[in-house]
Amino acid sequence: MSNGRTTTVYSAANVIATYGGHTMRGFAGGDDVIQVTRREDAVDLSIGMQGDGVFSQSTDMSGTITITLQAGSATNEFLSGKARAGELGALFVAPLVITEIGTDTKTTADKCVIQKVPDLSRGATAGEVEWVFLSPFVRTYQAGSEEI
Repeated sequence: MSNGRTTTVYSAANVIATYGGHTMRGFAGGDDVIQVTRREDAVDLSIGMQGDGVFSQSTDMSGTITITLQAGSATNEFLSGKARAGELGALFVAPLVITEIGTDTKTTADKCVIQKVPDLSRGATAGEVEWVFLSPFVRTYQAGSEEI
């Protein structure tokens, strides 16, 4: 008997990110490896002097996607090449898609560019490399996992 409790399974191994057809590999460890952030709130509220309210829906669907990779990831070389092309005037614009196998969770950024080239840091350990992408259209659908 479940007593109203549910149990689901999540595995980071089921998360797949692709940019311009390249499947990213060598993600860093931790809980904030992939972060999707809209630049504006979906709805704002204005309150008048007599307490009346008006909801204003934003049409801004732009956002950033931050992906942190291990320093030794081969994906860094792929992304560095695309960033360098942009610096030379050939801006690489491509879709960035993040999916989770076994769920309907999905983020799609149709026209995405590398917004920030990562800082370079070296020390006693290999470290991590943080890539920031920018898109005018970021759509995210968050679904739950199937119950077991």
